[in-house]
Amino acid sequence: MLRCRVDFPRGDNRITSLSQAYRLDPGTGWDVPPGVLHALGSLCTYEPQKASDIFSMYQSLTGDRIVPDSLLWKDTPKPRVRDVEWLMEIIDWDLNVDPHFRQNRFMAPRPVRPSEETEPEGYRENRICSNRRRSAPRS
Repeated sequence: MLRCRVDFPRGDNRITSLSQAYRLDPGTGWDVPPGVLHALGSLCTYEPQKASDIFSMYQSLTGDRIVPDSLLWKDTPKPRVRDVEWLMEIIDWDLNVDPHFRQNRFMAPRPVRPSEETEPEGYRENRICSNRRRSAPRS
């Protein structure tokens, strides 16, 4: 991970080689809390986020475009700019290495009302994102 940071200004730091990838399916979602490294997918997505005062772009190449170094340090407190250790500190390592990330963070559509109530009226209504408390993550 530190090597990826050092290689950031050189072009492709290959950080995505270290990450798990998941297929994006239309009509589904993911719960991605602050501190979880993630990248844009191949679909147009809706990404609600919890309040966070930090934006840091760890991936140095997207498609064929080099990401400016300024996005890596965008919201870094001035005394910590260029402090690679700070970049490591703001990552939530437990969440990033969760072996059950898909089971704990994938959001399948949930009916707003039971289908027995809506289907006779000619529709189904699902929600992907919900502020209902999720069940406790597996450990």
